[in-house]
Amino acid sequence: MASLISAVAFAARPGHGGLALDRALIGVFTGVAVIGALAGGRAAGHASPQRLSAAFTLLIILVAGCTLTRSFRGLL
Repeated sequence: MASLISAVAFAARPGHGGLALDRALIGVFTGVAVIGALAGGRAAGHASPQRLSAAFTLLIILVAGCTLTRSFRGLL
């Protein structure tokens, strides 16, 4: 459903002017996202749910730490 909403929003955007979209860059990101989703789906079938949950938790903590660090640097 989210893909459909994104596609409709993307299709409607050119008629509104504003910033130009770099279609080549969008294509690269889309291709990498599709490959990552397919590879992740296959890898998830071979990993235990507990390990996937732990890895995701660690990723969220790392992202939060980076965001916190960047926010504090911006305040100084």
